[in-house]
Amino acid sequence: HKKRAARGMSAGPQDPPHLRARKELEALSAQGLFEKGHVKGFYFRFTEILRRYVESVRGFPAAEFTTEEIAPHMDSVQARRLLALLRAADLVKFAEDIPAPARKEEDMETALIYIRETGAAFDTEKDAAP
Repeated sequence: HKKRAARGMSAGPQDPPHLRARKELEALSAQGLFEKGHVKGFYFRFTEILRRYVESVRGFPAAEFTTEEIAPHMDSVQARRLLALLRAADLVKFAEDIPAPARKEEDMETALIYIRETGAAFDTEKDAAP
C-alpha cells in the first residue's frame, strides 16, 4: 500500500502534515516502546515525527537540524514550548535522562497541543491557496 502511494496511485489525497503527525504520534504511543523500556527509542522516534512536522509547517529543514539550530526559527510562544520539549528529549536521547511515565504523557500532550494549534493555521493557508 505504501509502495502504491509512492508511485502516485494512492487511493486518496495525502493527509495534511498535522493529521499525519498526529497519526504517527498515536501509532508510536500504541507501540508501547516507552512502557517496554525502550525509552531512548521512543524519544528518537517522537522527536523525528515532531521535527518532520515542524519542517513541513515552518519551511526549514528541521529534520536535519540540531535542536540548537532549530531554536532561532522558533519564535512563537507555542514554538518555544516545543523547543523546550525537544531540548528535554535530547537529554533522554543523549544524556541518560530517564523520564517518569507521567513526563512521557506530558511530552506527548505538549506535542499534540502544538500540532493542534499550528495545524489549524496550516489548514487555513492551504484552503486559501488556489
